Amino acid sequence: MPNTAALLFSDLDGTLLDHETYSFDAARPALHRVQDCGIPLILNTSKTLVEVIDINRALHNKAPVIIENGGAMAFPLDLELPFELPGHEIDTE
Repeated sequence: MPNTAALLFSDLDGTLLDHETYSFDAARPALHRVQDCGIPLILNTSKTLVEVIDINRALHNKAPVIIENGGAMAFPLDLELPFELPGHEIDTE
């Protein structure tokens, strides 16, 4: 059952991702639980959008991301929101 009253924010390096290998294998059980509960996982990182897009895809995560130490927030183009977000679309292909 989706939990629409919760959001989960996570850093990447050394938190969600292993500091040495950049793998998220150790976090997989927790990530599956978060997804099963319908809790959006919002990545918050110093990384650039290009770096985070690949990580978000690998995680099958469709939530927005906070990048560049909070300097920007990016939303997936196919994300349905209860409001309109005017702005620029970035080609990530």
